[in-house]
Amino acid sequence: MWMMVMFDLPVGTSKERKGACDFREGLKTLGFVMAQFSVYLKHTSGQSECDTLVARVQRLLPEGGRVYIHCLSDKQYEKIVRFEHRRTQVALKNPEQYELF
Repeated sequence: MWMMVMFDLPVGTSKERKGACDFREGLKTLGFVMAQFSVYLKHTSGQSECDTLVARVQRLLPEGGRVYIHCLSDKQYEKIVRFEHRRTQVALKNPEQYELF
C-alpha cells in the first residue's frame, strides 16, 4: 500500500512557518518523500502500517491548517496519471518486493 499525506498549512506568521516546516521535516523523518510541495508519499507494508503512521502523523500536526491522509493500494497507485510540462509521464511502478529465505 501507499500512504499519501496532503496538507495546506498556514504560513502567515513566523510561528506558523516554523510549524509547517517542522511538519514537513517530521514526515521526512517517518520516511515520506515529497511528491509536490504539500504532498508526501510513503510505500508501506499494508493497512496495519498505514494505521500506525496515521497516529504518528497526527502527533506531528501543527496548529491550524488542513491535513488529509489517503491509503492507496498498489494498483490504485499505478493508475495515477501524471503530467509534467503538459506531457504525459510514464506510469509509476511499485517498488520491487524482497523475498527473505
